[in-house]
Amino acid sequence: MKKYLLLLLFYFGSSSAQNYIPFLQDGNVWWEIEADTSGNTNLRYIKYKLSVQGETTINGHIYKKINRSSYAACSICPDGPFGNSYYPYEYDEGFLYMREDISNEKVFVLYNPNLQEILAYDFSLNIGDTIPKNLREPHNINYTDPNYGIITQITFANIFGRIRKVFKIYYIPGSQGQPNETLYVIEGIGNRTSLLSLPDSDKIFELGFYSECFEDFANGKNCDRNLTLAAKNTNIKGDAQLIYSKTNGDFRILGKEKNYTVYFYDSLGRKIETYDNISNGKTFKLVNKIQTSMIYYFIKGDLTEKVGKILLP
Repeated sequence: MKKYLLLLLFYFGSSSAQNYIPFLQDGNVWWEIEADTSGNTNLRYIKYKLSVQGETTINGHIYKKINRSSYAACSICPDGPFGNSYYPYEYDEGFLYMREDISNEKVFVLYNPNLQEILAYDFSLNIGDTIPKNLREPHNINYTDPNYGIITQITFANIFGRIRKVFKIYYIPGSQGQPNETLYVIEGIGNRTSLLSLPDSDKIFELGFYSECFEDFANGKNCDRNLTLAAKNTNIKGDAQLIYSKTNGDFRILGKEKNYTVYFYDSLGRKIETYDNISNGKTFKLVNKIQTSMIYYFIKGDLTEKVGKILLP
């Protein structure tokens, strides 16, 4: 059964609100689709699976082995990439290698032991910093894009119960004449379009990559499109408020609906407690002892989805 992807966004203007979440954990899997015209009238779509499978040492560095294999394709695809016209297409493309500098929040990729490693992600950057668009595509390792992007916003998304950084990046036109692009990169997951290909705009089906699913090693597979849309479509709605009383140490919800569900998370994105059927105006207290002064909350009702943070004394 597919797990529900709870997507909360908080914009604080800096990237210091949570600890770094690693990419390269054994069992993580990225499911991607590549659209390729190949000079034909009809598009061809190929599904790929990238998975973390152990580690190896190369040039004194310990790398995670990333296996990339294709497992399905379609040659006509009348329904587009979301259709059901795929046929089995299994081909193991072998390994590439990635390593992570967790203390500096950087991820490197090595496509071949004889090549130089490339900086794939850097989550230590801040708003206004520039990012080279130099990530090479697995099927075209000699291509690099000399242009760059500028980080215009940093938000935080709660995906699989962990609050992750989401970089909003504005890229200037590419060397091949692409239009200006606004793209998103998710901590611990990658580009919303692909783990390793050059970032593409959403829904570029004619040519390029986009993410189909992500499989967290602890939570299973999730194919919710919010995963790939990230900060673009949050569907936050409603005007309910969560009020905290420092005097009494309790909470209450003020809104227009009869009942709400409230989720609380600590500063690392771990769920603290869930309260169901909280009536409008009713006071309640957290049962568990909180070890952090900042907590995040998500209020959900029939017509309401509200997110925010509270500083506890």
